[in-house]
Amino acid sequence: MLALFIVIELAAALLGLALAWLFGVPLLERIEWDARSLGIGVVATLPLLVALAVGLRWPPRPLRNLFDRLETEVLPLFAHASWTQLIVLSLAAGFGEEILFRGFLQQAFSDRFGTTVGLVTASLLFGLAHPMSKTYVLLAAAIGAWLGVLYVQTAGLAAPITTHALYDFVALVWLVRRHKRDMAQAAPTNPPTDSFDRPDDQPEH
Repeated sequence: MLALFIVIELAAALLGLALAWLFGVPLLERIEWDARSLGIGVVATLPLLVALAVGLRWPPRPLRNLFDRLETEVLPLFAHASWTQLIVLSLAAGFGEEILFRGFLQQAFSDRFGTTVGLVTASLLFGLAHPMSKTYVLLAAAIGAWLGVLYVQTAGLAAPITTHALYDFVALVWLVRRHKRDMAQAAPTNPPTDSFDRPDDQPEH
């Protein structure tokens, strides 16, 4: 299943590159790695992680319902994943989704209709691409807007790719560990064997 997720994310990158080439949107030239972009990307991850921590600690009902679905439907898929697998998946998501949604869609709509329309449209499409629930769509759209602002402010994809990949990795590790802890606490414990193995008629000493 992890391999399928990685393939889907890489396919998103290829789709974004193909569409950018087809419609003449300059994309590759907007991926320039430098210390400033990486630093901005790392720092921009922190508010997202703080929001995740607050949501886990004091979840309103819509978030609680979303976390319950994640616990039962999504996190078990990653329970046995290695750190290497989670890193590869996070990098694939960071590159694939940012190339498609920010590098192509946001830039294409911005070129035609203006920066604001491009930002809003790409963010909404990003949310709709995560249709697990209405809450998840809204959260993904909000994160998409955050990444879109990074793209505009840094005039490149390096910062949003860094933020996206780093957030996905930390969030996955955090949520998977939390899931494993909850499963361990919920697992029934075997009672001491000596309380059941002794026959009722065995004499006391």
